[in-house]
Amino acid sequence: MNQPISNVVPAEVFSRSDVASGQVICPCRARLLDLLNGRYVDRSGQSDFVEFEESSSSLPSGSSSGTRTEHVRKQAIELLALSDPDLCRGQGAADNNVYPYKAKKPIWVKVRMHGYTLTGRMYCSQGQTIGDVLAEDCTFLPLTEATIASRNYVYGSRPFVAVNKSEIISSSAIDRPASARQLMESS
Repeated sequence: MNQPISNVVPAEVFSRSDVASGQVICPCRARLLDLLNGRYVDRSGQSDFVEFEESSSSLPSGSSSGTRTEHVRKQAIELLALSDPDLCRGQGAADNNVYPYKAKKPIWVKVRMHGYTLTGRMYCSQGQTIGDVLAEDCTFLPLTEATIASRNYVYGSRPFVAVNKSEIISSSAIDRPASARQLMESS
């Protein structure tokens, strides 16, 4: 029996101008975060793009588009969110691959970006600070239990969000997550 060469991961892609719902095409032996951070190299080499099968798009004009496959530049993605909690831990990893587990402490953070404000849990290894996590050699960092808001709209909470570090304006520890309304008002 042949194994599939890729998984489809239901996701939302948030950019400065658009929020698109669909599926990221993730090679079977790659985790989604490894794919986004360029740690997975396929037969064509490391790519600056991810393959995304768009099922709907919310454009500022209120119009929407149908299903289509696109190659989305990773740097154009502000954040990528997963809604299904069963897909979040090591999504895309083959069942027989064991990834090293490192104990990390969750810290509630508020992240301000160009178009969005998030609250969620960032994970720090022992002795790490938020600044240390932001300085790590990766393009996207994971947040869990994240609430996403823009100036005029609360998108709600997602169990996993990959945040493009180059889009972060500021990040700070918070005592507890703000309500969705407080988050929108602070955007």
